[in-house]
Amino acid sequence: LYGAGARRFVMLDLPDLGRTPIVLQNTTYIPERPQENDVARRIELAHRLTQLTLYHNRLLVEAIDQLRAELPASKILLVDTFKFFQQLNGVDETAVPQPREYGYDIAELEETLEHEDMRLRLQQPCYRGTYLGTLDKSKICPEQDKVIFWDTVHPTTLTHCWQAWKVGSE
Repeated sequence: LYGAGARRFVMLDLPDLGRTPIVLQNTTYIPERPQENDVARRIELAHRLTQLTLYHNRLLVEAIDQLRAELPASKILLVDTFKFFQQLNGVDETAVPQPREYGYDIAELEETLEHEDMRLRLQQPCYRGTYLGTLDKSKICPEQDKVIFWDTVHPTTLTHCWQAWKVGSE
């Protein structure tokens, strides 16, 4: 793109994968240390996915810094999707506005994992069909315009709209 004349770029880091519905759906993750039960296993998976996301995002910052040095005539904007999704999920309790003010109400799909002193609030996926799609309306939650995640990792249309707004505002 730079060779074709582009000089302004927008990059987005990853949202916290440990906060996606895949944590609730996963049945194959095997932790290094055996867990007492399935809830503990899922909380461990969420923690590992969060660490993986942070690692990826740190490497992305390093790569962008390198690109900025190699392409000094360019402007590269990095949008902090990780932090923004923390706000949308209600993880950042100091954030203004809160999820409800963005239009979200995940109460019907919310699931809380609790084990010992650990507590993790997650959203079940809105869509429960196959990746090829379905005409079965029972596979789609009734409030699809008020939830964050469409399936195990992909955002809903509303979430994409808010992400576009975030990019535009930065």
